[in-house]
Amino acid sequence: MKKPIITVHKEFLRDNSGISVIESLNDFGFICKRFYVIKTSVNTSRGFHAHKKLKQIINCPEGTVKITIKGHNYKEVFILDSYKKSLYLPTGFWREIVMEKNSILNVMASEPYFEEDYIRDFNEYKLWAKEYFTKEGC
Repeated sequence: MKKPIITVHKEFLRDNSGISVIESLNDFGFICKRFYVIKTSVNTSRGFHAHKKLKQIINCPEGTVKITIKGHNYKEVFILDSYKKSLYLPTGFWREIVMEKNSILNVMASEPYFEEDYIRDFNEYKLWAKEYFTKEGC
């Protein structure tokens, strides 16, 4: 099992601008099949779910986002506060996202939207995660 991890991307500076590159296949081992943007004008909380198959790369090009990740016998808090940083979120982890006012999240997903892939009840998730992570050897 892979665990969630923050990566810092190379930055290329030129003429008072910068570019940071994410290559989902080369950097994270999957092809992005869905990309979406979340923008907020107020402090807000989102997420509160897990995915049975989907993997994600989460990037915050503007603002600050705190992401609490939970798994079976696992909990870690990640801060995204730079367009150069991304969080790789493998299959099976619960996420709780706190976005500060005027923050933007870019999300690259390994699969198209499929409602049956979501676990939205935390008690149901704990039962599922125990079985999933035990099977994965964690």
